[in-house]
Amino acid sequence: MIQILDVCEEHYSSGGSAIVQRYDIAEGECKGFFKGQIRAFEESAHVNINCAEDCDPHILKGLLVGELFGNKEYDHNGYSGSFTNLYHLVPVEKIRNGNFEIPKDRLLKRQTIPAQPQQNSADFSEFEEIISDGDVPF
Repeated sequence: MIQILDVCEEHYSSGGSAIVQRYDIAEGECKGFFKGQIRAFEESAHVNINCAEDCDPHILKGLLVGELFGNKEYDHNGYSGSFTNLYHLVPVEKIRNGNFEIPKDRLLKRQTIPAQPQQNSADFSEFEEIISDGDVPF
């Protein structure tokens, strides 16, 4: 679930317009995710960014922030592979001090097929059994 924090309509010089929403995750394990992202900028640059008010996104320009990247597998329309994407922002001091964990790879859930016992179906009836008499060259 997300909570809409702000909604506005932006008009572009090309004549187009768009509805712009600011939101944050309101429930579940990622609750407050974007607030955490803003906190990473605040701690890195020692600034206060109040997104409850009219937040100017230009305040982020030039600021440093630490980024943690993770690998993720995909399977789409018969094509599969993996890509690296931004997982989370952290204060730069955590990166500089090595106080972070690289996210675990997010792998696709694969259906496992239980192993079936193999039955020996070879036909050895045409082979002659050799009884070792010590003359075998190997």
